[in-house]
Amino acid sequence: MINGMSDNELIFQEAQHSGLHQGQPFTVRLDNREPGLCLTFLGPVPAAIPSAAMAAIQRAIVAHPTRRTYADLSACTYLGSGAIACLMEYLRIVSPRGAGPVPLVNPHARAMTVLRMLGLSNFFVPLPDDAAVAKWFTEQRK
Repeated sequence: MINGMSDNELIFQEAQHSGLHQGQPFTVRLDNREPGLCLTFLGPVPAAIPSAAMAAIQRAIVAHPTRRTYADLSACTYLGSGAIACLMEYLRIVSPRGAGPVPLVNPHARAMTVLRMLGLSNFFVPLPDDAAVAKWFTEQRK
């Protein structure tokens, strides 16, 4: 325990990156939610996520080997090339956990269009919320 934070809390504190895009704040972080580990995109995510942040995200995923993984784009107002690269790196990190697509919570229609145009839409399944993700995870186990 460091500064009153558990090792688990420290792992998730490091597994994030924040910045500004045209004066608007953005954040990419890994959250430990009820249905699983969630890569969350907040605001307009334009640029590449630093390798140190991606390494911290990977460490957090490795530290929780039994947790399912998904991504939340519901608060992502712009999906730039850096965000797409981050999604693809996340997919690479989590793909050994099981076959099939990674759930995406409430992606904007434009985000799905971009993923389709890039030939990446088959790697992701859009779902409306965390409850739908939990249900989808349960159905995948059958």
